[in-house]
Amino acid sequence: MKIDRINYQKTFNLGNYTSERIGVEAEVEQGQDLMECYQILKDYVEKFHKDNNPQIVEGGGMIPFDEISINRPLPTIDRKYIEAKEILIDKINEAGSQAELEKISWADIEKYFLTEHYQTKLQQLQP
Repeated sequence: MKIDRINYQKTFNLGNYTSERIGVEAEVEQGQDLMECYQILKDYVEKFHKDNNPQIVEGGGMIPFDEISINRPLPTIDRKYIEAKEILIDKINEAGSQAELEKISWADIEKYFLTEHYQTKLQQLQP
């Protein structure tokens, strides 16, 4: 038997009844060790998943249910939304003190999913 192509696929559980299948295929050169080639493909798939889903990998394989906001509305991605978000990012970045930063509407910060950005800036401004 002649094997000249191998592939590896894995389905990863993303939580909330969703999953993602990642797969790769390679051509095997004559004389290459099939098991070594297969391990390379497997490592590639695992690394791709880990690099592209750090919040899932670090959290033990699934996003905890209490971290998922099922009531948060999804924004409509349009020009006005993007412009408003960029303006808010600029306000956060330009804040020179905690007092200035705290003047920014928390509702807007949550609306544009900028909580982490806000918290990072807040930490930078703390003495």
